[in-house]
Amino acid sequence: MDIATQKGRNEEGKSLILRMLTRKLGMLDPNSIDLINNLNLEAIESLGNALLDFNTTTDLTTWLDKSLSGIQ
Repeated sequence: MDIATQKGRNEEGKSLILRMLTRKLGMLDPNSIDLINNLNLEAIESLGNALLDFNTTTDLTTWLDKSLSGIQ
């Protein structure tokens, strides 16, 4: 996959994940949005699976904290 294609997939993935999270959890805080926008494609795909189990924005924050610390 070339760099432009990978970047496009990454941006589409982020956009989709943000829409899904907003629909499921309501308005997201700007910090969470920034953190999501800085995730790589692999982390975005992992978040896409994890968000199905989220019930609150705290679930998202916890996942982001773990992901950014390298645990996830």
